[in-house]
Amino acid sequence: MTERDLAQNLKQITNQYEEFKKIAIHLKWSDCHEKHFEWYRKYPLGLVISIYSFPGNYVETHFNDAFVQCCISELAFNEEWDKQFFNTSESERNIYINNAEKSTFNPYHNVCTWEELRLKPVTADFLRKEIRKYTDANEPILDHQGNFLLLDKMAIIEIGGCYNGDSDYIAADENCIIRINCGIWD
Repeated sequence: MTERDLAQNLKQITNQYEEFKKIAIHLKWSDCHEKHFEWYRKYPLGLVISIYSFPGNYVETHFNDAFVQCCISELAFNEEWDKQFFNTSESERNIYINNAEKSTFNPYHNVCTWEELRLKPVTADFLRKEIRKYTDANEPILDHQGNFLLLDKMAIIEIGGCYNGDSDYIAADENCIIRINCGIWD
């Protein structure tokens, strides 16, 4: 997957809530190993990295489905919901989403929408520097199998941010999506 491919895929789904919703309701939940890391250099400057490893070349062949599943899984992680809560029937998913749309806070809308949509390619070196800027953690970032992440072999895009001072990045290859959120949180 190239940065151009990744950006084109993201254009179809980021800030496109109706498309996100359609995919979410009909999604065939895939087997996915996930890891989440949170670091703070000095509160409130922080970083969250979420790694989603799918079987085979699932990300390359089903990117939109994989991305939606990552967004929903990240929502479950952040809200401390059961990580398999969305691995249910289409009718139950429809109920979850419709109920959320009736409330003042729709978490499904928030996980696929950015105030500042950038979709800008970045290099692995740039992303490493960004990670170091937001954290002083020296531990290596590993995938679910304990391997070092090879950012040099991944397509990387800055998706955007919700306000000045935060950035969301996505790195992807044929079977892995890494979401990196850097920001100032209080």
